[in-house]
Amino acid sequence: MSKNLYVIIDGEVHPFHCQNDYTELDSIVTYANTEEHAMELATLYERGEIEPSDFHCRKCDGTHVVLQESGE
Repeated sequence: MSKNLYVIIDGEVHPFHCQNDYTELDSIVTYANTEEHAMELATLYERGEIEPSDFHCRKCDGTHVVLQESGE
């Protein structure tokens, strides 16, 4: 199953677009299989069980800070 970047804003999951400026205080970017998986990662983050890490984006050749499972 392929993974995608998702942004969660105010509890709603949306596809992540590199060119958008996500300045909302409540936005979380995740690297996940599905929207449901993205929400699970956000829940783990809120519980303090995972921390954000740098993710190299092939689309924009930049780096985004995202939530992802360890070892990915």
